[in-house]
Amino acid sequence: MLDVRREKNKQYILVPGKFEGYRSSRHIQGGEWFFDLDEKNKILFIAYEGWGERYSHGQRFGFIIFFDKTVNEFVKYRVSSKLASIDEALEFLIPAAVKKAVKSGKKVYRCGNKFYVETKRGIKEYYMKTL
Repeated sequence: MLDVRREKNKQYILVPGKFEGYRSSRHIQGGEWFFDLDEKNKILFIAYEGWGERYSHGQRFGFIIFFDKTVNEFVKYRVSSKLASIDEALEFLIPAAVKKAVKSGKKVYRCGNKFYVETKRGIKEYYMKTL
């Protein structure tokens, strides 16, 4: 059951950490939704795993939604549904080359869905890793 709260003309819906999809009277069908919410940093991770005999069996997807200060808006990226938390989802978005650059001490900048790495020959551009 969803918990709806109102404060000064704003409505907040609090969702449980996990809840079940629908069930059909003709066959078993549905799925499970997983939520991880960081209200302070405005980040939401959602994962879905479908189960049943027909339509959603085997379907899996994950999304991370957050307020991106570099572009001043909410953004949504598709990530692996096998992830279990916000931290794992944020780590998933960073390309391996960027992680390697950070470990080696190079300067890395991010703007929107792009990473910029300073190299001896100039700046190299990498896109966020998404599905």
